[in-house]
Amino acid sequence: MTALAAGPDGALAVGLDDGSLKVLGGAHAKTDLSALGLTCPVALAFDGPDTLYAANGSDRYAPGEWKHDLMTRGASGAVWRIDLASGRGEKLMTGLAWPLGLALSPEGLVVVESWRHRVLTRDAAGTVRPRLTDLPAYPARIAPAADGGWWLALFAPRNQLTEFILREPGFRDAMMAEVDPQWWAAPALEPSDSFLRPLQGGAQKHLGVVKPWAPSQSYGLVLRLDAAFRPRFSQHSRADGRRHGVTSVIESGGRVLATAKGGDVILSLDVTQQGGRR
Repeated sequence: MTALAAGPDGALAVGLDDGSLKVLGGAHAKTDLSALGLTCPVALAFDGPDTLYAANGSDRYAPGEWKHDLMTRGASGAVWRIDLASGRGEKLMTGLAWPLGLALSPEGLVVVESWRHRVLTRDAAGTVRPRLTDLPAYPARIAPAADGGWWLALFAPRNQLTEFILREPGFRDAMMAEVDPQWWAAPALEPSDSFLRPLQGGAQKHLGVVKPWAPSQSYGLVLRLDAAFRPRFSQHSRADGRRHGVTSVIESGGRVLATAKGGDVILSLDVTQQGGRR
């Protein structure tokens, strides 16, 4: 499974790595969505029981090939609005660089664009507005906070090595052709002690211990944003931590839960703020 969303009528929308999109339960459980031609469903969001928004990460790569899309500077993602009653869809946004998060706000649709490190909103008139830009990491899913604002998951850090390689097409092409993807000089979901991983030795370790400030390829980060998408505080797993690859976060039942895909765990976050709110 590559994307999930729950509808108000108990329906569950599920995206799969083979590119298919299914609706389980609810009034539209038997709706066939294969005709839409989605190949890379990476984010889903219901707008009532009859409308589903779907983000197609790439028209070239599958969801599991996200490193390939980043390293080829992919920007073929799109956001669809699907009428579940008829099974027909309308493409609302194109040319997106891996739209990994979707949500609804009073201003319209919220879209997280990972490879451009930003959060966008699209209003009912179709106007797209950047709301949070130049993030220090690659953002993933976004979810509303109970008292207003947002929770934003970021699954891997940006660093100087990756930013440099993204500007060197010759090196990238050779790396992708000759090196296994898990050892590319690219973002990762989990830490590794292998000598095959880039940035080993003195860049990351001192006397055999990983530096807390090391330029890691993986990281764990959750941001708390206010209603205007301004960061208020954050939760971290450091470079030498194990709760890396945070791909989603949600507040439910008074708790804030986050998935650390690199650590293979679901986390319950302590979100105590100044002033005592927990």
